[in-house]
Amino acid sequence: MKFVSTRGKADECEFVDVIFGGLAGDGGLWIPETMPKPGKLPAGFSFPDLVAAMIAPFTGSAFGQNALTTIAHRACSPDRYPHPAIAPLTQIGPETWLLELFHGPSLAFKDFALQMIGAVWDEWLGTRVQRVTAIVATSGDTGGAAAAALAGKRNIDLVILHPKGRISEVQRRFMTGLGAGNILNLAIEADFDACQAQVKSLLSDSDVAAGAGPHASAPGGGVQFSAVNSINWLRIATQAAYFHWVGHVLDRPFEVIVPTGNFGNALSALLAKHMGAPLTKIVAACNENDFVFRLLETGYLRRETSRATFAPAMDIQVPSNLERALYWAMGEDAAELASLYSTFEQTGEARIPTAAQNWMRTHFSASRASDEEILTAMAEIHHSAGMMLCPHSAAGLVGAQKTGRDRISEARVVLATAHPAKFPDTVARATGSTPPVPARAAAILGAQEHMIVVDNDAKSIRTAIRAFVGRERS
Repeated sequence: MKFVSTRGKADECEFVDVIFGGLAGDGGLWIPETMPKPGKLPAGFSFPDLVAAMIAPFTGSAFGQNALTTIAHRACSPDRYPHPAIAPLTQIGPETWLLELFHGPSLAFKDFALQMIGAVWDEWLGTRVQRVTAIVATSGDTGGAAAAALAGKRNIDLVILHPKGRISEVQRRFMTGLGAGNILNLAIEADFDACQAQVKSLLSDSDVAAGAGPHASAPGGGVQFSAVNSINWLRIATQAAYFHWVGHVLDRPFEVIVPTGNFGNALSALLAKHMGAPLTKIVAACNENDFVFRLLETGYLRRETSRATFAPAMDIQVPSNLERALYWAMGEDAAELASLYSTFEQTGEARIPTAAQNWMRTHFSASRASDEEILTAMAEIHHSAGMMLCPHSAAGLVGAQKTGRDRISEARVVLATAHPAKFPDTVARATGSTPPVPARAAAILGAQEHMIVVDNDAKSIRTAIRAFVGRERS
């Protein structure tokens, strides 16, 4: 399987280069040259079997499906996912279900992909005595999931950038409370979009860690940076598995409502649809940072100022993975897409072609939820069903209510993306009760935190990273 850049000016790559790399050399995102079907599944297959089958067609000769199956069972083992269903479906109304994706180590959906990345990387690096430095910008849950997956790995360092004061305390502690020596947490005095811009700059800057030390595995003694944000294709492919799983459990077509920040989960749903999952429509449920909603309504990419909301993991104004969807929407015309993004990056606004807007509307619809609507949805489901939901999952409920009035007979699945205990203040404000913390996660909330506060300044961030990767190791 070959991968090409969405912007068309980078050489083709294979699976291993893509999952250990970041952006393509031309600033685009890697995308498979052709769209395969899932690998063959055994009779009575399990969720980990499905994960392996979804990834196998992309790996080329790097990993066979049997090897991936072993890795997937390790990544989804009971000590990581104590719920026997791993990703249980809970019916909450006529033809409406919640897909609970928060039963992993950091209590968020991103555990699925990050646990798989950690296991795949560990398998590959361990046999080659190589080292990488993973780097991630997080609007809340990705950092905790990456920390849970990569803490203590002998061949991997992890650098996390998060927007200071714009994630919940519990989210922050899942990143900063592990005490792992191979993790550097940087609290950036900026919003998530600024953190993401810094990571993109680092991924394209081969000199960031020049002279960092002999442990580094990149040519010339520099550090090889690897991305674990949702731009990493292995994350997209892994997450596509639970949309196929829903199709298997329900055994009929369904619509999915996806709380939307960086558009990775929505893109995974689109990939699953391309690969045969019985998805009819993907609803991108936005909060007040409604970039995708506005795009579908107006046909314009238009940058606005990021707003801090009760659903902080969705406080993103420029969703990275939207570029992959637009690549398909524009008929895989990389030159036209590169021109579109060049205009957008220079001016903050760009009009997508009408045909592309129509293509997007065929596969996606979108909703927008205010903070008050999110609180109301949390309160209503707590009153009617005794359930506590995180604010992001509640934004999905609002999306289901707003977009499903004319489709009440169709199966609809709302993604519950994080455990309510990660947002105790918001849950208490909505319901009057504080959500209990799962016993297996309670210890981290009282642990000593480890992080460095840094200005949103490229030089300061690079200085901190150089010191970290050049440290003495025990």
